[in-house]
Amino acid sequence: IEFTRAASVKPLDLIIWPETSVSTLLNDSNEILKEISTAASNVPVIIGVNELVDGGMRNSIAVIGKDGIVLDKFHKKNNF
Repeated sequence: IEFTRAASVKPLDLIIWPETSVSTLLNDSNEILKEISTAASNVPVIIGVNELVDGGMRNSIAVIGKDGIVLDKFHKKNNF
């Protein structure tokens, strides 16, 4: 959060967090998503996060926009 909140020399178009950087499930993360969005001054943030999907856990990425809204997401495909 602090790195996201830190001032940048140039205006940012996008902030990217590492894989599984959010410790709560995407399904239960409304408050942290709002906190991330606020820290980013509403610049879109790509986060790595786990999500419960179709009864199983998926390693996912999500694009977070203004007010912590999930703009898009992608789930890794398991090959086993």
